Amino acid sequence: MIWTKVMNEELGDLLLVQKVRFRQVAQHFGCTKNAAIGAAHRIGIMVGKKGGGAGGRPKKDKAEQTARKKLLDARRRALVKSERRAPQVKADAARIGQFRLWDLEPGMCKWPFGERDYSFCGAKSVEGGSYCLEHFLRSVDQRPRK
Repeated sequence: MIWTKVMNEELGDLLLVQKVRFRQVAQHFGCTKNAAIGAAHRIGIMVGKKGGGAGGRPKKDKAEQTARKKLLDARRRALVKSERRAPQVKADAARIGQFRLWDLEPGMCKWPFGERDYSFCGAKSVEGGSYCLEHFLRSVDQRPRK
């Protein structure tokens, strides 16, 4: 659908003055709701959410993002430190990597081995996690943050 200047002005009037919903705007112009939303964004009409976003999560400020990263890093370090102190109860050493999906129980490491015929680690997983400490550390990005 091609939006003319007259249609854009009418769109602005409907949205900003009359406070009509996009569904009703779409019916008025004989187009889809998404086409009406796209036209509004193209001409710079910000309706609804602060910042003109189409939805989703509101953006977090830099300080909040930094604080969250620090908290997650601290939790990861505390988990690793506590697991290093705790005695590691491993699965039967002869069977590590030999567990099938139906053999796994809660608290067992679910790290997969193989390409087609999967087996799983089966060692004791870290509390609240799906992997043992070794596989947990492998799964977490260990590169230093900038």
